[in-house]
Amino acid sequence: MDPLRARGLNSHVMIQVRAHLPEWPHPDGRFLTELMIATGLRLGDACALGYDPLVFDDDANPYIRYWNHKMRREA
Repeated sequence: MDPLRARGLNSHVMIQVRAHLPEWPHPDGRFLTELMIATGLRLGDACALGYDPLVFDDDANPYIRYWNHKMRREA
């Protein structure tokens, strides 16, 4: 059996994605891609975010509250 391989995108692909983001014709797709890059959210979790998913801790730091489908828990 082959060892497990990382499933992330190669860095040269991510460089190309970031370079071409400003040219994307759909701002919602551009925003969703930027959100996933910045937070590491999976596509399904990012698409399922509620209207106002931000919560703040005691020090006023923002966090995104969402249901993590892979782990089956709130994150």
